[in-house]
Amino acid sequence: MGSLISILGDVPHNDFLLLKKAAELRGFALSVISRDELKTKEFTADLPLGFISFLPPSPELVLELFRSLPVGSGECLPIFHFINSAIPPFIVDFPILGVFELPLNESVAFNMVSAISRSCVVNAQNSRMISEIVKYRNEKMNLVQIGTAISKENDLQKLLELILMTSRRILCADAGSIYLRERNSPGGSFNETLRFKVAQNDSVNLGRVSEYSVPINNNFIAGYVAQTARSLNIDDVGRLDDSVPYRTTRDFEKKFSYKIKSMLTVPLKNQEGEVVGVLQLINRKNDASAKLTLENVDSQVDVFSLSDEEFVQSVASQTAVSIERAQLHENIKAIFEGFLSSSIAAIEERDKVTSGHSKRVTSYVTAFLDAAQKDSSCPYFELGNNPEKRRQFQFAALLHDIG
Repeated sequence: MGSLISILGDVPHNDFLLLKKAAELRGFALSVISRDELKTKEFTADLPLGFISFLPPSPELVLELFRSLPVGSGECLPIFHFINSAIPPFIVDFPILGVFELPLNESVAFNMVSAISRSCVVNAQNSRMISEIVKYRNEKMNLVQIGTAISKENDLQKLLELILMTSRRILCADAGSIYLRERNSPGGSFNETLRFKVAQNDSVNLGRVSEYSVPINNNFIAGYVAQTARSLNIDDVGRLDDSVPYRTTRDFEKKFSYKIKSMLTVPLKNQEGEVVGVLQLINRKNDASAKLTLENVDSQVDVFSLSDEEFVQSVASQTAVSIERAQLHENIKAIFEGFLSSSIAAIEERDKVTSGHSKRVTSYVTAFLDAAQKDSSCPYFELGNNPEKRRQFQFAALLHDIG
């Protein structure tokens, strides 16, 4: 049987049978909420989809019928305006789906229930449509927020942390990691190796995670995605089919007593279509605040949907561009520092007496900043704790003799 609708107030038995028959033909169950139940607010029936009500012959009976019901959201009863304008036109959470006169006939009963059925179908379709529109709107807003956030960050490590944290938050992923493809030289061509850079997990403390390199091949999931340049959405890693070439290592699960179930792995491709890295999201949770254990992982973890995959692919295109920008920024800084070191060395080489002076001043400045960093009452405390300003201060010390 389908949804439940209830009759407000007592109705003659023959009329009830007509309504019950019409309701059953349309897949509805029917119940009666008596006048006594309305007065005590103690409904013995299950909570209904909505109410239908017979039309009493006087305003006094209408007032008696609805006096104990709270005012709230629901469907307006236009018939009230003809009876008494003071009667509340809304009933909390439960709409009035129909109003009928007594005595009923079979045709009226069937037509009313049919109209209710059509209305329920339309309302359900509208609800699904609105949900899809809201979901689409939220995804677009999330994309804009991610794009804005990652476009402002030039520090590669912080950028990777931000990308992973934001992606996990939006998709309710309990854990995740990012691999970057290594190059033969700074700014040079890519080689066939991935570098594990960042890992996050909400349920276990990973501690300090060391970087390591893995080959790009079919033997493991991240390497397979990097080689094929295609996303891989796995519902249950523990049930991989023997026909697939890739496998996942169980070392991490054994070390942290953590079960990996659903996994979404996406290649990060630049504007030329080259894979610059791999983003991996693990264990999509039903409840974002839940902590996963070996006991609850099967009940708390869901699969990544097709829309999740499409969303991450949209994020990946922005991410790859931002990663390459951050890597370029780091390369420029390295070239600049190399240029400074060469220039200082060339200048100091001219005078053996003052040789090493600039480096000694820089070491004094670094010691000063380290001391200021530890003392919150020091006027230079903020300077010592700001990496970019520390860097500028050290450059100033290194170049103080160059006019």
